[in-house]
Amino acid sequence: MFGAAEAGFFPGIMFFLTLYFPAKYRGHMVGIFMAASPVSAVIGAPLSTLILGIHDFMGFRGWQLVFILEALPALILGVVTLWYLQDDPSEAHWLSREEADWLVARQAAERRQREARHDLSVMQVLRNPRVLTLGVAGFAIAYSIYGIVYFLPQIVKQFGLTNMQTGLVSAIPFAVGAIGMIWYGRRSDRLMERRSHTSIAFMITAAGLMLTALTPNPYVRLCALSVASFGAFAVLPVFWSMPTAFLSGTAAAAGVAYINSLANIAGFIGPFVMGWIKDTTGSFDGGLLVIGCICIVGAIATLCIHHERELEHHAEARGRDRDRRVSSEPEARPEWRPEPRRSHLLTATTPALKRFQHGWKRWPYGPLSLRGAQRRGNPLKMRTFQEIASHALGLDPRVGSSLAMTDLTFPVSVETL
Repeated sequence: MFGAAEAGFFPGIMFFLTLYFPAKYRGHMVGIFMAASPVSAVIGAPLSTLILGIHDFMGFRGWQLVFILEALPALILGVVTLWYLQDDPSEAHWLSREEADWLVARQAAERRQREARHDLSVMQVLRNPRVLTLGVAGFAIAYSIYGIVYFLPQIVKQFGLTNMQTGLVSAIPFAVGAIGMIWYGRRSDRLMERRSHTSIAFMITAAGLMLTALTPNPYVRLCALSVASFGAFAVLPVFWSMPTAFLSGTAAAAGVAYINSLANIAGFIGPFVMGWIKDTTGSFDGGLLVIGCICIVGAIATLCIHHERELEHHAEARGRDRDRRVSSEPEARPEWRPEPRRSHLLTATTPALKRFQHGWKRWPYGPLSLRGAQRRGNPLKMRTFQEIASHALGLDPRVGSSLAMTDLTFPVSVETL
């Protein structure tokens, strides 16, 4: 009964979040929601250790008190949720009328955009290759999560710690996972990218678990477990934003439930395989290597998924963001081009003047350039090339010559001269 009730909870929550959060913000919001899982482990690990130490309280043993006391918040919040939350954002009393209207319009526009590209029925969702591939990746996620959550305290216990110390030290990887979940989901939303984020998180998890299995040092193992926990939890908000990016309505609810059902197969296979390897070899290392290999398979499966980023970014929002970027860019200054001028130069200085002119053209921030003078904040004054060159060479610019060549008039700093 407990498993049946829990099976419908997560798909329902994911579908509910799609009603209230546009796709652009969904990864961050899912990350905040799912961060409750590692945070509960941070708080619950030492708390459960204390409760298990109670041997007789009103006729209850410690393990019985764990189930009773830790079930009370769920019972209370279940009643509060039934009274407080609304199925439709337009009926949400905690939103103003303007906020509700904007949210309803935005969600309707995104739904039309998805249905115009993928208008799938429930049966089509169950046969869709993308949904099945997401199920394979979800299996890898669940396999790694179950392996970390169930066996991390036992691995830490092998460090030679007491029960209380084991509970406190076991909270460290979960705290890292909670932080990574929120940060990674927000980063994915900011970049509007899901597939690479998911694959990278899989590889981080695999690297952390394999390092844990290959090193005997307890400090290194704890750091590696923290890295693995970061990847295993950080992948969740990004991954669960992918099916809701192309599914909507009842198709989204069915798709999330189907992927979750495929993923939960790991809830049986994962602990069974891990326990069998532990009993056979006397160590968790082989099981950790198996989890790492399955995470690599999940990364490959994710890279095979065609994720359409444009479906998560509403067309109106794309235009508004483009206008914002254009308005924030500095106005481009027109390129200054000097006008040609005829002048008479001394024949003896012609090669030097040519090199001088060539160097000026190739040095945009040089002492004789407009931008160079502006950067130094010097006042500008128009000078002919003949006047500058004659001044630099110590010649009289009024002396004429039979040789005529094209000269350039350009601005130069008075202080430079």
